[in-house]
Amino acid sequence: LGGLALENVSANQVVDIIIKHHRDYVLFRRSLRQLSVENPIVRQTRAETRLRQMSFIQQRFGLEDKNKGVFFAIMFQIERLADGLAEGEFRDLGVEETEIRQAMMDLVDHFLSNLK
Repeated sequence: LGGLALENVSANQVVDIIIKHHRDYVLFRRSLRQLSVENPIVRQTRAETRLRQMSFIQQRFGLEDKNKGVFFAIMFQIERLADGLAEGEFRDLGVEETEIRQAMMDLVDHFLSNLK
């Protein structure tokens, strides 16, 4: 997402990129989640990476720290939904991918609307 001009991108495009990334790196992401729970150093490094992501977006769009909670709440929801799609969890539950994609697009729209 770093290379996109987020002002001119649709929620659908953002969701496509996120889902593709999660599917392309499903094993890596699964291992990283597990290591983050089990290893405090990995957990701290992952937190630092997420803070850098937030800082990048804050600087790019002039967001204030008051948006920090909203940013991470939306980011974690989108990540978890994308992981669920990549892992086939929603398929196992009989939930159509289109429903989850729509939920993700709603979250992205909410986030992007707060940037303007």
